[in-house]
Amino acid sequence: MTKDQAIKHLKLMQSGARNAIRFKKNDKKISEEERKEDIEIYQDQLEALEIATKILEQPISDDCVSRTQALKELKESAEHHANDSREEVLLRRDRDIIRALPPVAPIRKVGKWDILACDLYMCSKCYAKFTHKFNYCPTCGVEMRGSEE
Repeated sequence: MTKDQAIKHLKLMQSGARNAIRFKKNDKKISEEERKEDIEIYQDQLEALEIATKILEQPISDDCVSRTQALKELKESAEHHANDSREEVLLRRDRDIIRALPPVAPIRKVGKWDILACDLYMCSKCYAKFTHKFNYCPTCGVEMRGSEE
């Protein structure tokens, strides 16, 4: 499955969760308590699907470098300059520097919920408004840590 296919599949699943929530809100065959529990479960599933979609949609950071690819490029360059001893010394030094670099992990964006009203929250990064607080903003995907009380 490609990344685009996975995103399309996740969005279809989101649509299904939204439909299930709408159905449960009008389901008179179960008690009000069961209805609320079911809706909460579907909302949690919807949130997880939205987070997964946002993560997949995020562009790859230009700051992350593959150590393996850098070493491969150095090896190819060394083979190209095999007769130049000065170049070989520099390439060996560069290889050692690259091997000593710590691994790079992408930095997760972090935001917070700004409280606008009793049941209205706004993302501090994209300013999207919601009546429910999530662990991640469904619009921009930033991780939410706390809120302004």
